[in-house]
Amino acid sequence: MSISSIQGVPNWGDNQEVTRRKEVRYPFSKVVDWDFFTGADGAKKGYLENVSAGGCLLRTNEPIEHRRWIRLVVKDPASSVYFTAVGRICRRDDLLESWEDGSITLHRQGIEFIHALNPVILAAIREDSSPCSDCGKPGAHFQAPDHAEKLYCVLCHLRKACRSLLASEGLDSA
Repeated sequence: MSISSIQGVPNWGDNQEVTRRKEVRYPFSKVVDWDFFTGADGAKKGYLENVSAGGCLLRTNEPIEHRRWIRLVVKDPASSVYFTAVGRICRRDDLLESWEDGSITLHRQGIEFIHALNPVILAAIREDSSPCSDCGKPGAHFQAPDHAEKLYCVLCHLRKACRSLLASEGLDSA
């Protein structure tokens, strides 16, 4: 009897994607104000991404110590505050990244929320993570130049730009 024939044990040979994630992650990307939960240093700017009910990624210029508690405030222009969360730093990657507004971040911190995000907030984040008009994957941020209501993910946007470039040069993409 093989181990995969036992009830409840997954068959790892079935080409199924195995993941350790407990909750669904959304490619939500917003500017965030963060500060140390116990400090009085004032708010610092960062970028919040990859949000789930139990955690997120925070990209900042400052390194934050492992297991340090921080407070996050995500603001929305329409309603002054989108949501707030308190979490603990559970990992850090040192990675140089450039953002659209010209700022640069040096560190990417994984944050584990102390309390799971409210289901209402998660529903709003899911809606904010728009699907791509071509492939349907969430996280479309690039607006089509000819249709304001169409959004594209990075790959579909690049694919359309390449097709457009080939057409303008008189080359067929076929």
